[in-house]
Amino acid sequence: MDERRTIIKNNAALIISIILLVVGILFVAAPDAALSLIIIIPALAFLVYGVVSIVTRAVKKTQETPGKTLVLPVIAIIAGILLLVFHESAGKVLLPLLVGIWLIFDGCSTLINAGKAKEAQLKSAKTLLVSGWVDVALGVILFIVGVSGSMAGVLVFVGILLIIYGLLSLISQLTLHSARNSMTTPPRVK
Repeated sequence: MDERRTIIKNNAALIISIILLVVGILFVAAPDAALSLIIIIPALAFLVYGVVSIVTRAVKKTQETPGKTLVLPVIAIIAGILLLVFHESAGKVLLPLLVGIWLIFDGCSTLINAGKAKEAQLKSAKTLLVSGWVDVALGVILFIVGVSGSMAGVLVFVGILLIIYGLLSLISQLTLHSARNSMTTPPRVK
């Protein structure tokens, strides 16, 4: 049963990565078109991520990975709700700020997991380390640009960040999936 929950959680993470990648492409391709719709999509992605993470941890009743807390899922849910409620007005200002804050927290969480992966001598440690630092750097930049930039410019920047984040997240998920498979697959007998 635990294996099934892990598969569901991993699939949810892959789906969210793909959603963020698609949203990033939309932001770059048409920043001025359907701004309200473009804000609703990441709001829903935040909500799905937060709810899936909390439900998965509640069902497990234990935390597999030290350093994983409920902070990021709760921030994601709050960000999703704020973006849904204020998507017409304040959402345009909140989006870059919330995505920036979320990237910073996600990057810190990924850096913690990179340290744990390094201690366990997993091949995924370097990928997680790079992904974590990129998340933190992009989050800080996005937060600063969000406070001072124009909305169209911010959306293009957010789009680029989401494309990068989506790609890094996909790579991280696939690397972790590969590492898990190599740990659970018995060695071949020649």
